[in-house]
Amino acid sequence: MPHHRSDVLDHAISLLDRGGLASLTMRRLGTELEVQPSAIYHHFESKQVLLAAV
Repeated sequence: MPHHRSDVLDHAISLLDRGGLASLTMRRLGTELEVQPSAIYHHFESKQVLLAAV
């Protein structure tokens, strides 16, 4: 699991910068963080909540 919420946000912002909204999937974000996508839900209950935090 990502150690900090900020790690998830940093990687999400990076994905958005590189490929726009279509590039930000929980699966791709999990790959970037080297975790299962389900681990991201420990910090954000949904992709919409993650996007609101960005």
